[in-house]
Amino acid sequence: MIRAVIVDDEAPARSELRYLLADHDDVTVAGEAAGAAEGFALACDPEIDVVFLDIEMPGVSGLAAAPLVRERADPPAVVFVTAHAEYAVDAFAVEAFDYLLKPVDPDRLARVVERLRDRSRENALPVDTSRPTAITAVFTPTIAPTSALRHSASWRSGSGRGSPASTGRTSSISRRSPPCAAPRRTASASSSRTPARRSSTSRADSRDSSASG
Repeated sequence: MIRAVIVDDEAPARSELRYLLADHDDVTVAGEAAGAAEGFALACDPEIDVVFLDIEMPGVSGLAAAPLVRERADPPAVVFVTAHAEYAVDAFAVEAFDYLLKPVDPDRLARVVERLRDRSRENALPVDTSRPTAITAVFTPTIAPTSALRHSASWRSGSGRGSPASTGRTSSISRRSPPCAAPRRTASASSSRTPARRSSTSRADSRDSSASG
């Protein structure tokens, strides 16, 4: 069922549109308003599907009221109904669903109602959450084949062809410390300084021996 609100400051225009909409069994007029403020209050009802809105009205015009109606979380369609064709460009600039000229042609109104039916069917479709989104696809990790992982492990251990151990070459990357790790003192560095201390001690002993002699 399509629930509609008619907003027009002229009572005969509201009655005529209500009469034409009665030919469509799945459309019900849920309310009428003679001004934009009252019409806006009716359009805030989340059950309203479409607002048939006049443009030239005392106070706030339909063009000024339409953006306020569309600020609703799930806004209704806005169909302008006016006697002035020159407002068509301005109407679609505020994202109007359609535009009807007075006196309203029944065939033209029937096409608008059919489009409203299509809109209601689209809104009623469930959202398919089983298909991955673009963000999921971007952040899905790529798993390397098992054969590639075996080759990488054998290359690091030196058992594979072309590895540093099998070719006698040492990779400069393998000599680097891990990121943010403090440098380690190797055994070779400490042992290289030990002979130096011993040699200086032996030189001191030789000088003492020569002095005493």
